[in-house]
Parts: sequence; C-alpha cells; structure tokens
Amino acid sequence: MRNPLLMTARQRALLDKRSGDDSMESFPAEPLLALPSGYREKTEMTAEMVERHKKKTERRREQAKKHREEEKKKTVSRLLNKSESRAGRGAAKAKAAAAAAAAVPAIVYRQTVTGSELRLPVGVAAPITAQPPRVPPKPQLCGVAGCSNPRRYSCSVTGVPLCSLECFRAIAAQRARTQKTPAVSVTS
Repeated sequence: MRNPLLMTARQRALLDKRSGDDSMESFPAEPLLALPSGYREKTEMTAEMVERHKKKTERRREQAKKHREEEKKKTVSRLLNKSESRAGRGAAKAKAAAAAAAAVPAIVYRQTVTGSELRLPVGVAAPITAQPPRVPPKPQLCGVAGCSNPRRYSCSVTGVPLCSLECFRAIAAQRARTQKTPAVSVTS
C-alpha cells in the first residue's frame, strides 16, 4: 500500500471509501474532500428566466435552420455552375469548330475500305484542272567569297548569309577594312 501522505486528497478519499476500515488513523488527520457525484440540483427558475431560456432556444433553432438553408443554396449553385461551365465549354468549342468548318470551303478526300470519296465545296467545278507542282526554293549559299556551304546563319549587322563563325569573322574583318574601324573580336 502506498503512503497516504504522498497521495492527493482525492486519492486518500477514494482509498478511505473503498477500504472502510480505520487503517489511516495512524497518520495525521486531514479533512477529506467529498467526491462530486456528478449530480447537481437544479435551482428554481423564475418565469422571467424560463422566458429568456425559451427565447434563446428559439433563436438558436432559427439560426441553425437559416444556416442549413444557406448551405443548401450554396451547394446547389456550386453544382449548377460546375455543370453549366462544363457543358458551356464543350458546346462553345463545337459551335466554333462548326462555324470555322462552314466558313472555309475545303476539299475533302476520304479513302476507306468501300472506296474513295472526293467532296468539293459549292461553286467549284467538278473536273479540277491539274496544277504544276511547286518547285522548292534552292538552298541559299554562304555570302563569303570562295565559300560554297549552305547558309545556316545571318549576320546581325549586314544580313549576309553565313555558314560558320569563321565566315562571320571574315565578313567582320572585310567590313572593318571598308569602314576603317577596328574589327569586331568574337571569342568562342
């Protein structure tokens, strides 16, 4: 058994209540605290207090009801806005695509298992005249004298087509000689 002097008053009261004997008589007497039983007697309420209590209860119920209604409205509006925005986006895209397709006359060629199909826009003659194929432009060559490499760059100052850094340096040196200014030094 633990030393009752090291116990709290509540622990001593519990120990004393359980044991029921006078084993604690050898220790100095301290007033024992009564444990709360959890039951509290209600005091008499006056008519005015009862009326205030009813008003408070009614106010709390009204506020709770109002809060529930607001939550319902928010939820409904959130759901409606979400579905409208999704449907609206899809419908708007479909309308825009249909308008673009209708605005631009296009020749459609489809080849399927059952056969080939060629659709022409309104106003286009049925026997289409063949057009000669377009010739791609010839590759531009480097602008430095004696260089026959294809163009990869352009000089930022003169716009001359260049193929490498060495050709850029040659153009810069040539420009410096003609302008009698020092050449631009480029480090790599």
